[in-house]
Amino acid sequence: MFVSSKIRRKPFSRRRLVALLGITLSLAVVVAAVLLVQSHRLSSSTAFPTVSSELSAKRQAVLNVAKAEYENPQKALVYSEGINEPWCADFVSWVFREAGYPFENPITGYWRIPGTMTLLDYFREIGVWQEYDAAIKPQPGDVVIYNHYGYFGQHTNIVVSVEGNRIITIDGNRSGGIGLSQFDWTDRKANTLGFARID
Repeated sequence: MFVSSKIRRKPFSRRRLVALLGITLSLAVVVAAVLLVQSHRLSSSTAFPTVSSELSAKRQAVLNVAKAEYENPQKALVYSEGINEPWCADFVSWVFREAGYPFENPITGYWRIPGTMTLLDYFREIGVWQEYDAAIKPQPGDVVIYNHYGYFGQHTNIVVSVEGNRIITIDGNRSGGIGLSQFDWTDRKANTLGFARID
């Protein structure tokens, strides 16, 4: 008996073709998003910007603590007090506490505010929140919060430098560590909600 060595293949059905295109497009979007986020990250060899002596004592204290953590970072669980969670807001809370200006969680009363939206509520409650306005830029030491759909996702970080519209921030939980990022303040793709004026 003769058996053909050719394997019969089913032609792609329209449903399979649409599913394959959908998967391909989804992967392309994910890759593009990762590359976009990566493009805003500065190299780990980038020097921390100089902390100006013209800034207020509070801003200098916050930035000096942030600089020390950038240069000698600790393990993530230090900033989150041993809790395994996204820790960008924990890092911001920790820096301010170490600088001598602890936050007060509006839910627990504790210094650590682990969620970006709780941090936003706190800033609104104490009257320091500035809704995003392209014409009103944060200053070094201010805290920026982002919505889900921007370069950073739902995130928060501390401004360390402002040059024109170019903002440089220090981020906790950036690829699992601490790093510097940059973006154009007027670029709405960052999906910036606004910032907290720290003094």
